[in-house]
Amino acid sequence: MVVSRRLASLLASLLLFSAVLVGTSTGVGAARDASSSADPGVGSAAALANPNCDSATKRVKFPSTTAAPCVKPWKDGADNGGATAQGVTKDSVKVVMLYLDPLPANIQAQKNIVNAATGQAGSQTDSILDTSKVYETVYETWGRKPDFEFVQASGTDEASQRADAVKIAAMKPFAVMQSYGAGGTAFEAAIVHKVPVLIALANCCSFIPQSELSRPVAENAAEWIGKALVGGKARWAGDDSFKSKPRVFGVVAPTGEAGIDPKVFASAFAKRGGKVATTVTYDSGTNLVMPPPESVQLAPQLISKLKASGVTTVVDFADGLGMNPALTKAATQQSYFPEWVVTGNGFHDLDLLARNADQQQWAHAFGLLFFAPYVDVPKDQQTTPFQWYWGKSEGTTSGGATSLMNNLYTGLHLAGPRLTAKSFEQGLVNRYPPSGGAFSGEITTLEQSWAKFGTAPARGSALGWWSPDTVGPSQVVTTVGPGKYMFLNSGKRYTGGKFPKGLPKFFDKSASISVYEAVPASDVPPSYPCNDCPSAGKGPAPAA
Repeated sequence: MVVSRRLASLLASLLLFSAVLVGTSTGVGAARDASSSADPGVGSAAALANPNCDSATKRVKFPSTTAAPCVKPWKDGADNGGATAQGVTKDSVKVVMLYLDPLPANIQAQKNIVNAATGQAGSQTDSILDTSKVYETVYETWGRKPDFEFVQASGTDEASQRADAVKIAAMKPFAVMQSYGAGGTAFEAAIVHKVPVLIALANCCSFIPQSELSRPVAENAAEWIGKALVGGKARWAGDDSFKSKPRVFGVVAPTGEAGIDPKVFASAFAKRGGKVATTVTYDSGTNLVMPPPESVQLAPQLISKLKASGVTTVVDFADGLGMNPALTKAATQQSYFPEWVVTGNGFHDLDLLARNADQQQWAHAFGLLFFAPYVDVPKDQQTTPFQWYWGKSEGTTSGGATSLMNNLYTGLHLAGPRLTAKSFEQGLVNRYPPSGGAFSGEITTLEQSWAKFGTAPARGSALGWWSPDTVGPSQVVTTVGPGKYMFLNSGKRYTGGKFPKGLPKFFDKSASISVYEAVPASDVPPSYPCNDCPSAGKGPAPAA
């Protein structure tokens, strides 16, 4: 199967399914001193008595296990401070979204944005407006409503990104959002200090560099490999002569703007008793999943170096779209069949992309899987809230809109009445409990945490291995085909410091799953009535 370069823009935004990253730039405005009137009241008796609060969960009555904590009731017309920041009035919050239109045909075909009334592809702008209504029902915005304005991206090259940043900065919004494939690192760098809040699907706010976002990926890999593989023999290598040999570890790492620092891995690995025999690197360029052609052309040389160094076990941080297919093809051409340790970097743990690897090689791939198992009945954390509000035949939905609105509304909800960049940040960092995935003992959700702005959030992973002959839908993008990751321990997720010791039962189908036929009991969101919603025959009409 061939995955086109245009798909790279979608994959670069698939972090919307990750632990949701939200941050703020603090170059505009300053927070007012906290006061009782500015405090949202999280954890207070008033918050728990709020009619919108489930006192058992201490979260708002929203059908998601990661719903925001309860806040105190707000009376219409109460003083919220008025124009507390750029783009903020007593009644509204200006939010600008940068988006691509039209989306590439292959992205449209995957139906990531769907008009429920027609079953056909819908518009990104409609999905934002309709999803906003879902969150507006329960989340507190302290007398203000988001006022959305939409800017069509002029292109995806660096010059276009910078021009779009200038245009949007002149609009003086409070928050800026990026949707599928729109913007990028150049846009973020140009806009981040000109608006109070930047909400992106990937690197967001405070302009967290990829090198920082990749740090927990490297540290988690070092921890788990140290606990499970160091000191053992390369039993899962494709070369029979390797299977009786002690493991010799080599590392493949993209470096540069969208890369990973192999020194972080080596240092953490050494603390676990591990030693890296050799490290090979390539320039990642500016795209997390599509390095420049000259980097991909280095694949045979990188493989030759790993082979010459006697590496039995390759710790793989290579991207899944460009370099990993090239590396595995080169390895087969050079009759080199090591173990491949999956780290989940660069989306090579996504079924859709792993199918592009040389299957003779990838049949010996195992390790850490960031993406959760596919749920065959998609009544999950993404779709349940939308259908709870709109029903099954109204509104335009998309995973991107869900992520963006979750970021925006959680920040507004927890900021309290005096909305500034600082209160938005403090609300998320100090008042939102880490939720989802390993934090909540869930399997099909991903970790969501805003522990500290400007640094990477916790990274969760499951343990799994690649089965070339298992047929099914890919995680996230649902494309059906041969080749699936198999999950151990029913897809149980772990975060740093919590990975298990000992050798897992990789390559044992009796101990593994590939998909869930229904949402597991641990992940089923709570159920609440939505009495004044379109799903109950009331409320507004959808945008389209």
